[in-house]
Amino acid sequence: MWHEWHTRFQAHLSAYGHTVYNLDFMNPVPADDPVPLLETLRFFVSGKGVDPYERQRRFAIRREEAAAAVLARLDPLRAKAFRRLLRWAQGVAPIREDALADVGLAWPQVRSMLLEIGRRLQQAGVINNPNDVFWLHRTEIDEGPGSLAGSSGAA
Repeated sequence: MWHEWHTRFQAHLSAYGHTVYNLDFMNPVPADDPVPLLETLRFFVSGKGVDPYERQRRFAIRREEAAAAVLARLDPLRAKAFRRLLRWAQGVAPIREDALADVGLAWPQVRSMLLEIGRRLQQAGVINNPNDVFWLHRTEIDEGPGSLAGSSGAA
């Protein structure tokens, strides 16, 4: 049973491990550190999580109620414009989500490259920790390693 679960979890990380939760390279993606994902899984398995389908159903009801409340306050001309704009917004929302997901596709590679730069800077004695690379300022990068010599502990 463990082998099957582990195989499926690794397949999940291979397919979705690039998922980003914010746009900061210093934060690992699930492929680098699956602990937050495992904690979420444990939360749901323990029965504390809300069924995502139920949550989605409740949000759909709230969305319809909110739209109805706005429409009830509008005259017919504004209601027509509101419906048109609402349909447009609801139609493009998935495109926005796809774009955000696509932004994250390169995160593991960029993060890996930055960590490699950090390892090389550490080996050269420029910074103390490879993760310090995420805290370098643009001026420190532009001025080169000499500008980092006195600030590697603060980088």
